[in-house]
Order: sequence, then C-alpha cells, then structure tokens
Amino acid sequence: MKKILRYLFILSIALIFSFHAKSQQTPQYSNGQLQQKSYGELAEEFRYLFDNALVPENQQHRKYLRREMFEYLQTALPNQEQDLGKAMEMARQQTLNSIKQQKSARKMAGIPNVKWTERGPNNVGGRSRGLAYDPNDPTYKKVWTGGVAGGIFYNNNIEDVNSAWQRVDLPEVISVTAIAFDPSNKQTMYVGTGEHSGGPNIPGGNIWKSVDNGKNWMKLPQNLGTWTKEIVVTQKGTIIAGTLTGLRRSTDGGTTFTTMVSGGNNGGNSDVEIASDGVIYAGFERGKVFKSSDDGTTWVDISPNEPINGRVEIALAQSTNGDSQVIYAISADIWFKKSVDGGKTWEKLEVPVYSDGVKYGSTQVTYNMTMSVHPQDPNFVWLGGTGIFHTTDGGKKWTQYGYWYIHPDQHNIQFSPLNNGEMILANDGGIHFAKGAGNPKNVIADFKARNKDYTVTQFYSVAQRNIINDNFIIGGAQDNSVITINGEGKTDGKSVITGDGCFVFVDEDNPNVTISSTQNGNWYVKNRNGQAIFGFSSGTSPSFINPADYDDTKNILYANNGNRSIARCSNIGLSSSPVVKQVIFKPALPAFVNAIKVAKNSPNTLFVGTGSNGRIYKVTDIDKDTAITTLISSQEMTSLALTTSNIDVGATDDEIM
Repeated sequence: MKKILRYLFILSIALIFSFHAKSQQTPQYSNGQLQQKSYGELAEEFRYLFDNALVPENQQHRKYLRREMFEYLQTALPNQEQDLGKAMEMARQQTLNSIKQQKSARKMAGIPNVKWTERGPNNVGGRSRGLAYDPNDPTYKKVWTGGVAGGIFYNNNIEDVNSAWQRVDLPEVISVTAIAFDPSNKQTMYVGTGEHSGGPNIPGGNIWKSVDNGKNWMKLPQNLGTWTKEIVVTQKGTIIAGTLTGLRRSTDGGTTFTTMVSGGNNGGNSDVEIASDGVIYAGFERGKVFKSSDDGTTWVDISPNEPINGRVEIALAQSTNGDSQVIYAISADIWFKKSVDGGKTWEKLEVPVYSDGVKYGSTQVTYNMTMSVHPQDPNFVWLGGTGIFHTTDGGKKWTQYGYWYIHPDQHNIQFSPLNNGEMILANDGGIHFAKGAGNPKNVIADFKARNKDYTVTQFYSVAQRNIINDNFIIGGAQDNSVITINGEGKTDGKSVITGDGCFVFVDEDNPNVTISSTQNGNWYVKNRNGQAIFGFSSGTSPSFINPADYDDTKNILYANNGNRSIARCSNIGLSSSPVVKQVIFKPALPAFVNAIKVAKNSPNTLFVGTGSNGRIYKVTDIDKDTAITTLISSQEMTSLALTTSNIDVGATDDEIM
C-alpha cells in the first residue's frame, strides 16, 4: 500500500510540474515549427523566443505560443515519463486497485456533505476540433463533436438553435481532437484524443471506439501516444490515424496498428483526407504531402517542390477523382498550391490577405488552419484561420469574413452531406451553423452559434463571493472572455470583458469588488460601489496567462512580471486609479514566475513558484522597492526539476501545498 500511495503522490506532483533540462544551445525557431523537446527545454525555448523578440509582439502567433506554453506546463510530467496518457491510465488503475484493497469503503469515502453541481455556462462553447455529421441519421441533422478539454457531445438537430448538446458519459475521454465513422459499418465510430497543433496543448489517451453509435465505448489496446491529430476510415474499414509520430494503419478494427509513414523528418501528421475513389492523401507538419492508392498499404511522396515548409492542410474536391482529382494544399503562410491531376503537378495560388494587410498564414496557422471543398463544386472552397475566407473560382479571388464576424480561430469546416447549402464550423468559440454559407451560387455567411449546453469552456481561473449560498461566479475563459454566472444550478453566462479571460478575484471583505484580467497582464476592477473603473497594466514582462494573487485585507494585487520583479498593485477597489509599482527581486529568480500566493500569517510576504525548474521561493519585504527571495523547496523536490502550477497555504504559513 505504501508503494501505491507513494506512486500516486509522485504522479500527482508530476501532473503539476514538468522536467527542466537547461540547454546550452540557442533554441531554434524555423517556419513556425517547434521541435519536440523535453518539457523544460520547451519552456526555456519559448521564453528565449519571447525575451529576445524572435517572436515579435505584433505577430499573432506570439499569442497562441505563449498560451500553449501555459497550458502545456500545467499538466507536464517529468522528462523520464513523458507519455501523459499512459501515466494517467496507470494512475487510474492504481487508484482502482487501491480502492478494491480497502477493507472498508468508509476509508475511501468523499468529503462529508460536499456535493458538486455543474454551473455552466450553458450558452458559451469552447475550443473544438473534432466534428462529424452522423451518417446513421438520413436527415444529417445529428452532429458529433467534442471539446479539446471537455469530452464528447452530440446534438440531435444542429439546425435548431434550441436543440441542446448531450454529453457522452465517458470521463476518461477529455481531449477530443478527431471523430470518424466507418462507412462499411456506420454504427462503428472512432474518437481520437490529445491536442497537438503548433505545439503540445492538451494531452489525451489514445483512440476510443464505439460499435453501437456512441452508446458504449472501449479504448483501443495499442498505445498510439498522447496526441492523435486525424482519423479517417476507408470503405474497407481500414483505419488511418494521423499522430504526432506519424501515419498509422489498422486493418483489424483498431486492435493493432502499423506505422506507414514515420514522423521523423516529415514532422507529425497534420491532416488526412479520403477522395471519393478511395485514394488517401496525408499532410505533415514539415510541408510533406503523401498519397496512397491501395487502401493505405503503400505511400508515395507527392509534395510540391518548395525549399521552405510548414504545417500542411489538405482539401479534396469529392466531385473529382483519379487523374482529375482536384487538391488544395496550404503550408502555413509559406505556400498555397492546387493540383488538378491528383498531385502529379502543382500550380501556385496566392495566399489570401486579411483586410488589414496581414497574410492569412501569418496569423497562427500552426494552431488554427482548416479548409474544405464543396462536395459538388471543385471551385468553391472555405478556408479558416484566425478569420475565414471563401472562393468560388478555384482560389483566384477570396472573400474575407473578419476577425469578429464569427468567433475567431477556426479548426474544422464541414459541408452538409445533403449538399443543401448548410455548413458547420468548429472553433475556439465552440460550434457554429450556417444555413446558406454552403451554396456556391448565393453564399450567405449566416453563421450562428450552436452552443446550448455545450459545456466545454476552458477556465484558467474562477472566483466566487465570500457569502454562503451566493450564486455569483466569475471566471477567465480561454478565448471566451471574462464570464460571470449568477443563477441557480446550471445556467447561462455573461461576457463582461472580451479577449482571453485569465486570472480573476472577488474581494472577500467586499463582494462588490471584482478583479479580472485578460491576456498579457491587463487588469480591470469594479470598485466598492460595483462601478467599473479603467483598467491598468501590471507590468512590462507578463506571461500571456499572467499568474497573480490578491490580498483581500490590504487590497493589493500581486502579478507576475518575469523573473526579476513582481508588480504590486495597491488601492484596488478603493479608488479609480490603482497604484502599480514594480518590486525588484533580490536575487533574481532563475526562471519565470508561474504561481503566486499571498502568505496567511506573515506580513508583506509571498510564496512564488517558478515555471521551468519547479522551485518554491519565499519573498519577503514585498512592501519595499526591493524584495528578498529565499529558496524554500526541498532538495528532493528540486531534483525532480518540475514546473510549479499552483501554490496554496494551509492553517499557517508552515503548511504549503
């Protein structure tokens, strides 16, 4: 039992921290591609890029790289065990075994009188990638999707704004990235897990299978790793899975898989598509395009001859095939190609440009890039990135729909199989539906959210009032604003500040005072009268998701400002002008701050945790211009070289978790 508990303890710590291995070499950054590195190396590479302006502040992809670093390091493992999906399954099995070994269920009982209730928001979605029409529904109104951190859902009538999403009760599947049906047996479907786009985001746990249209699920026995990018199934029932390590093939319903095209120099797989004649095309992270004409048995490289490459997205015209197959392929912002002969030759297309003059591909397309061709018209194409475009002439001219025309950051575009003009989109805001956007003769881009009960919103931070039975909750949501909920049970939310919602607080002494933030350390306060006041910035070197803590007694906010100082923001809620002071660390910390906690009993004291070496420091004299930093984490903890994601204090400052 001691061995089991020790394993679970180490694993629980591992889920909070990541391995740090300092590299003496300059990190390489080329064409938007980040190489697969250890967790600590990745953190240091990101910081190097930002601190040395190799990712300029005015470039959009700086945003998602910094957010990805935050999400990645929150759940990273020590370097010696990087397969998080495997580790999570091991932890689950260890826990189940330990429960079985208990002589009394009372020993494993939950906290008395504590009952969890889902609160929503019911009307806000979240980042979604996997998307599929259900072929078992002849009307094609039923749609399946899933959040990258929220599980599997289906909607029985996507056309109806009042039709609610239904969650599939499968707690093991959190990060949904791909959904595919078997055309040889439509009751069989597969779900891929683990988001890895441009960089590792939310880890998953292999591929799951259902043989009864989603009622029951089983995990496929062969471990394909933590990240599955794409899944397609051929008319013969052959499964082609695109993973971080390459293209995998199964001919036995997913029992075993064989690697057909290795990641290696090609990079991980980025897209897989099947043509109407069964020919399979696959794109990779480093500009490669492969083709198979024999159900995935053999593959040939048909990549355009380009010296510089990035992530490839492919779209096939299903109304063409064979030697007349029309293919569109785009590689980040580097090249855009079209083939009308199945990939034998390629012609150049101009990369679309947004209305502000920025190229389509220069706005974080390693994170959000998707494309789809109309099932009957090979010249009608929709292309999604941060915004969205369409062309009706095969790519000669593109019509743009701006950043806020529809929720930004597109990840999947699907035309209705009925060819009736309907379309669905998956993006950072959830799922959107349009009645007429898929009609090439009269394009009406009437996209509307379909997020009723699609509760997959990713919250970085939440807070509530210090009042018994009060229903008010405020939270910072990834790319979905700062949201407030104020109703009983599961209810709708209200966006109060747009952008990426981040850390939030409610003053425990005066519940009218709320403190909330958006990306890059921008803060907003409502004062004691509940009136909004002007926002302020907490420093010059914040993280994208900037950690902070709030001292309710002194009305002081402490926010990260890099490894050399911390922002002390006083007069919070007391006046319309918070006073911001940068307090210098002495000595400076060896890594950026990733967690902050105000001490409970010691005045003018903080506890901070670092982001890429997992150390805990006590910071004293925080009320002065220079604060003293003292390492307090143990040698055993430091030797694990982890990442600190959170700190809490117990009854006294001597109890720290």
